[in-house]
Amino acid sequence: SDSRSGSGGEGARQPWKEEEEKPRPESCVKYFDELWFCYSPVFQMKSLYQVGEVDTCLGKWTTMIDCFKKRTKFADEVVDKPKPSLWQQRTPEEAYTWWKTQFGHLQSVKEPGSVKPRTNSSWWL
Repeated sequence: SDSRSGSGGEGARQPWKEEEEKPRPESCVKYFDELWFCYSPVFQMKSLYQVGEVDTCLGKWTTMIDCFKKRTKFADEVVDKPKPSLWQQRTPEEAYTWWKTQFGHLQSVKEPGSVKPRTNSSWWL
């Protein structure tokens, strides 16, 4: 009997398992979808309302082109960029300086350590 027949013996050849072992390149479809949505009226109106200007979608173009470039390279040429941290850690002084440059024009900002905790428990006072 042939070991390749559907008997499921030890010597049975399973070609689909060979394909599963190879790492598949990242799909660029999600980046195309993000770029497409970026040009939608809903996204542009939201950007106009929140930021005060329409989005050029340059970052989305860059991400999609990087994905295309990555897919066309050989596996040994691909260098993954480290993903940036979600939160940038700052000391209180660095945070104060950054906050003041970003939002100082909106309100008066107190120096770190100059704010005294409230002693009474009434929140409306």
